[in-house]
Amino acid sequence: MIRRPWRPNPILYLVALCFVGFWYAPSTLGITDLDEGLYAACARDMARTGDWITPRVNGEPFYEKPPLLYWLSAASIKLLGPTERAVRLPSGIAATALVIITYLFGLKYIGRRAAFIAGAALALAPMTAAAGRLATTDAALCLLLSGCLYSSYLSVRSDTTGRTYWSLAAWVCAAFGTLAKGAPAIVIPVAILGLHYLVVRRARPVGQQRRRLLISTLVGLGLFVVIVAPWHVAVWRANGQPFVDEYIVRQHIGRFRGGDTAHHAPLWFYGPAFLAGFFPWSVVALAGLFARRPSLNAAGPSISEPPPDQDVLTFLRLWFGVVFVIFSAGGSKLVSYILPLYPAAALLAGHWLARATMPESRARPLIVTGIAGAAIVGSLFACLLFPAPVIEVVNRYADRPVRLSSVDAEWLNLAAAMAGVLTAGLGAMAGLAMARRVRLVPNALILTMLAFFLVALHLGLPTAQRAMIGSLHAVTRRAAAVAGDRGALIIALPGPRRPSVLYYLPDAMLARRAVVEIDAQDGTVGSAVALLRSRHVVSDRLVAIVSASAARPSDIDQCQPTVIAQAGPYLITSLFAPPHGGQP
Repeated sequence: MIRRPWRPNPILYLVALCFVGFWYAPSTLGITDLDEGLYAACARDMARTGDWITPRVNGEPFYEKPPLLYWLSAASIKLLGPTERAVRLPSGIAATALVIITYLFGLKYIGRRAAFIAGAALALAPMTAAAGRLATTDAALCLLLSGCLYSSYLSVRSDTTGRTYWSLAAWVCAAFGTLAKGAPAIVIPVAILGLHYLVVRRARPVGQQRRRLLISTLVGLGLFVVIVAPWHVAVWRANGQPFVDEYIVRQHIGRFRGGDTAHHAPLWFYGPAFLAGFFPWSVVALAGLFARRPSLNAAGPSISEPPPDQDVLTFLRLWFGVVFVIFSAGGSKLVSYILPLYPAAALLAGHWLARATMPESRARPLIVTGIAGAAIVGSLFACLLFPAPVIEVVNRYADRPVRLSSVDAEWLNLAAAMAGVLTAGLGAMAGLAMARRVRLVPNALILTMLAFFLVALHLGLPTAQRAMIGSLHAVTRRAAAVAGDRGALIIALPGPRRPSVLYYLPDAMLARRAVVEIDAQDGTVGSAVALLRSRHVVSDRLVAIVSASAARPSDIDQCQPTVIAQAGPYLITSLFAPPHGGQP
C-alpha cells in the first residue's frame, strides 16, 4: 500500500496566520481612544461593581452599545486581571473564529484552495487585524453576522433535517449579534437574504415543506426573543426613559441619520476605506465582484436552480453590496463599520484568485491587479507625504477638526518601510504572473502580508505607543499615586475625550467616584469640584492632569496650581481646594 505524505490541515496554517494577525505582539500597545477606551472602561466598571445590567463608564450609565462585549471583557478581566490582553481577549477569539468559519463555508462551496486564500485574506487584512486586536464591538458583530448569513445559506441549500438546525443557528447568531451591536445584526441579514431570494427566484415551499419552514421560523423567532429581550427589559426597568432616549433614539436612529457629527463623511467614503482597510486583497476582491458571470443553465432562469458555484457568488455579491450601500447611506461613517462585508470580500477574492492562478489561466489579469495594487500603495503613501488635501476633506465633513500641520518623520519612515514591503510583494506577484508561475501568486501575497504585519508590529506598535498614548497613561498612573487613597483627580484636557485613562486608575479611586473628566476648553475646575461635591466625595488632595501647551480650564490659576511632574505634553498639577471637595 502506498502511503501518502502527511500534510497539515489547512486550518493549522490559518491558525498560524491568525496568531500573527491578531495575537502576536512584540511590545504592548496601551488602550486606545476613543471607542476602545470607552468599552474597556465600561468592562472594568462592570467587573469591579458586579452590575451586569447597566453598563457604566466612570460611574455614569453608558448606553452606547448593548452589553455582550462588556460581559465578555468583564469576565476576562475577572479571570486574568485588568490588563490590555484581558480586555482584548474576546476580540481576538472572535476574529480567529471568523477566519475559521469563513474557511469552512468556502470549503463547502468554492473549493479548498479558494477557501484557504479567503481565510488567509481575512486573517491578514489591516482592518480585520485592528478589530481582532482592539476591545471594540466590530469583531464580535462580524463573527455573529457572518455566522447568521452562513447558517441561513446552509439552511436554504440543506436537506429537510439540516435546514431546521441551520435555520435555528442563524436565529441564535442574529440574537447574540443584536446583543453585540444592536439593530445592524438583524437588519443586514434580512436585507441580504430577502434580496437573494428575489434574485435567485427559488421555487416556493409547499405542503409539508412550508409547514416546517413556518415552524422553524416561529421557533427561531422565539429563541431570538428569549436571548435578546431579558437584558433590554432589565436595563429599561432599572433606568427608564433615559435608556430609551439614549440607546434607541440617539444611538440607533440618530446615528444612522447623521446625529453623530464627529463621524460625518461624504457618500464615497467607503470606497477608499475598503481599498485601504482590506488591502491588498481589496483589489482582488473587486476583480471577483465584477468578474463576468457565466450563463445559467439552458432550462431558463425562471424557476431553475443556478449552478451551485454561481448561486454562492450571487449570494456573496449581494452580501458585499448590501452592507456597502446601507452604511454609505448612513450619516455617520467609520472605517470599521463596513467590516461585516469583509468575509464576503475574502471569499470573492479567494474564488477569483484561485481561478486566475490555474495553470491554464492567462496572466494578464494578475499583472493588471499587481499594477493596480502598487498604484494604491503609492497613493496612500502620497497622502502621508502631502496630507493637507485629506485633512481638508475630513474637516469639511466631520465636526471634529484634525489638528495636523505636518507628518512626523518617525511615522513617515514607518510608512515608507510598510509601503516598500507591499510594493515589493505586489511586484513579485506581477513578476510571477509574467513568468507563468501563476500558482505561486497567492503564496507571494500571503508572504507579503506576513512581512507587512511583522514590520507593523515591530516598528509600528512602539511608535504608536510613544506618539499616541504612552505618555498619557504614564502620567495617569503617576497622578493617581500622587492623589493617594483620599485624593481626587480631575482630567482637564482639550477634546476629544480620553476615556482610556480610566482603565489605568486604581479600583479604590473609581469606587469612590473621585475622578472627573472635563473638556479644558469649556469646563472649569469649579464645575469639576462641584461635581465631586454632589457625589459626596471626601478628598484631602486635588490633583489635575492638564496639557502643557494646549487649552486649560479658565479658572485653573485661581486654584494655585503647582506642577508636580510632566510626561510628554501632559502636566500633573496639585490644586488648592478646601477639604471635602468645596469650591476652590
